[in-house]
Amino acid sequence: MTLSVEKWAEQVRAGDVRAVSRAITTIENHEPEAETLLRLLFPHTGQAYLTGVTGAPGTGHRCAGNGEEHARRPPGGLSPQETGTSGRDRG
Repeated sequence: MTLSVEKWAEQVRAGDVRAVSRAITTIENHEPEAETLLRLLFPHTGQAYLTGVTGAPGTGHRCAGNGEEHARRPPGGLSPQETGTSGRDRG
């Protein structure tokens, strides 16, 4: 049984971990469903920030990314569901 992209987007928005994992992989791999999935999810992103940090290995990406994440948090902080960091090493 094939899941429709619309249903998949609903599962992502509901926080289904497996659906989110599949979505991340699909988007990173530029699979055919990725653009449709992103178009369905984007209106629900609210005031989200996306910051990319790149550079040569060993130059402190993780430290910079963690500092940026903490700097963007409002006084009083955010819950774990409201913030996140994702990293990917290409090798």
